[in-house]
Amino acid sequence: MNKESLNKLLAMANDDEFNELADRINDHMDTRNRITKDSTPTTDRNDIRTKNFLADLSADLQFQAEISKDGIGLILNGGGAKGCYQVGAVSAIREKNVLSFTGYSGTSIGALNAAALSASDVETAKAMWSNITNNDFLSVDDILHPDLENDAALRNLLVSSGILDKIGPTSPITSVTAFDVESGYPADFVLNGMEEADKLKALMASAAFPIAFEQQEIEEVFYVDGGFPVFGDNMPVTPLYLLGFRKFIVIHTQSYAEARHNALMAKLNADVNKHAYYNGAMFVHLFPSRDMGDTLSGTMNFTPDYIAQGMELGYRDALAAHEFMEQLSVSAPDSFKECHVVNGKTFRSYEDLLA
Repeated sequence: MNKESLNKLLAMANDDEFNELADRINDHMDTRNRITKDSTPTTDRNDIRTKNFLADLSADLQFQAEISKDGIGLILNGGGAKGCYQVGAVSAIREKNVLSFTGYSGTSIGALNAAALSASDVETAKAMWSNITNNDFLSVDDILHPDLENDAALRNLLVSSGILDKIGPTSPITSVTAFDVESGYPADFVLNGMEEADKLKALMASAAFPIAFEQQEIEEVFYVDGGFPVFGDNMPVTPLYLLGFRKFIVIHTQSYAEARHNALMAKLNADVNKHAYYNGAMFVHLFPSRDMGDTLSGTMNFTPDYIAQGMELGYRDALAAHEFMEQLSVSAPDSFKECHVVNGKTFRSYEDLLA
């Protein structure tokens, strides 16, 4: 989300609550330390919460992680309606029937997609998107009229989809990321070891964009959207990495043009990716081959035409990039650590991509 789009959205909504939330988070954050070379958002989160959380997973889930880690982790970021791109891309990947995802990690709409794709086939995920459209979910009208109860619509969608009871100890590892309002840090939840009601809370928390949704309370801690600017985690690699995964496909909703426009976020992501904590990992990043719109024309655009076009774009882009992604399926892939695919071309780093 660029500054102009955010200003448009705030101008339409009562932004007092949003500003209060931002102030509250700032009270619990040391911004200077969080962007220095020695203290990235990734290491902060690892040291504070994620390592301890993952260490406490049940023996069954630890065993599932052990047998899954040699597979490929799928990382899905947020972006509202732009998430339709991810479903289209996965549809193409599965059609090729070469890659096997044994772990899923997502933020915001990426968390919802991760849960749906982990628990079911692509067609079920597409059906969920059709239901989102039919309910006029998270449209501009919802922002202008909060009495339309976005939370109830999202909760009903998740419950009726049947995906919650399909993610268990023997399912593919599925992690979702929310943002801890009190600490000012992201928080990861591995759904496999949770009760159904807690899975629902975690998914609701990850997708709780502050203007449109209520904060979600989990064990007396309040959470909002996991991609909350600027120090949320919109590319949640860490939970799967800590569980032993070393091969990742990251499907973005931000195009190359948006990455250039949002230079700060690109820099922060580059700092995280280069951090020693990801040593030995290999990534293929898939970016939309065209800009998918701003907040109003893209993120909030849950119309049938937009969703259909976004899925088709993801499908085409993933087919064009399948040779790069298939390198992850062999036992000794090429010696790349980062491979960013844009318009069928590869860039080995964010620096190359943004040059």
